[in-house]
Amino acid sequence: FGSPLQCAGQFLVEVLRDLGARHSSDLYVISVIGIQSSAKSTLLNYLFGCGFATSAGRCTRGLYCSLLESNGRTLLIMDTEGLMSLEAEGGDVFDAQMALMAMACSHLVLINHKGELSRQLQDL
Repeated sequence: FGSPLQCAGQFLVEVLRDLGARHSSDLYVISVIGIQSSAKSTLLNYLFGCGFATSAGRCTRGLYCSLLESNGRTLLIMDTEGLMSLEAEGGDVFDAQMALMAMACSHLVLINHKGELSRQLQDL
């Protein structure tokens, strides 16, 4: 079993090409990060109509993606596992990896947080 942050790069490129993203300039990546249970999936469903699974007590594990077309552009919407989770293995290291993954490959990163940012979230 691999790390949730590993990805077979060429495989992903081929899948995206098969789905219609012919050039990298055609693909816009939008992701969301935030603490666990802050309704990240619900926010993406509301903004983009993605259809990510949501329910009370359900948490996203790893990274989920949804590919859609909007105004002639292909959007890859990324829903990330919640930060500062008590169940996540790796703790702060995993949080930093998840935030870095979202920031490194996205054109836009939404930070979903209610109220004032905690020191721990600011440090990410």
